[in-house]
Amino acid sequence: MTNSMLLVLNTPSRPTGFLDRTQLTVARVPLPNDVTKVVDDPEAPGGKRVIILSPEVTLLEVIAEVMNFNFTFVAPDDGTWGAKRPDGSWSGMIGMTQRKEADIGLGPFAISLERATAVDFTYPIDFANARILGGRGQGEMDPWSFLLPLGPLVWVGILVTLMAVLTALQLLPHCLPLSTAHWRRLFINTATCVRVLMQQGELHLSFLRTFVLQDTRK
Repeated sequence: MTNSMLLVLNTPSRPTGFLDRTQLTVARVPLPNDVTKVVDDPEAPGGKRVIILSPEVTLLEVIAEVMNFNFTFVAPDDGTWGAKRPDGSWSGMIGMTQRKEADIGLGPFAISLERATAVDFTYPIDFANARILGGRGQGEMDPWSFLLPLGPLVWVGILVTLMAVLTALQLLPHCLPLSTAHWRRLFINTATCVRVLMQQGELHLSFLRTFVLQDTRK
């Protein structure tokens, strides 16, 4: 999963920041790991200002200092990040940004193609892996588990094919002008078919081949 921390749609883009100190509205849903702190601020309503301590807010403060703007947090009424409704509108922070009720949506947001049609994401600043957990169980040994990947009809087809190949390997030498057929070759051909079925490497049957050749020269 790719996360984007800032969601910007209506903010003017200037490399050196705003010429005049600008006030922006930032949509944000409180996160479980947020730490809030109340400090005295004569300019704030009631003389108090709430400070949110989190990596996302710290990054936004650095950007605000560089880009020369102030910001105020607002929360969506439904308390969600944003999802597309059946009527095509958006809820949560994405909906507020799309409707220009907020200038910036502070995530982190999961980037998706559907969301990208409504808002503009920043370059990804975080990557997360989503996994499904299951309870740890006891391993069970099934000696026939190698049969499970394929269905019964597939196994029957494989065995019938191998038997046909084995029969052909035994009968074809009889068609040669100089017959090389021998009953001991049946063992080599059978071992070859079993090797193909078990996906094994080449069998070292040189001693059997030597034995067969010596016997055929008698």
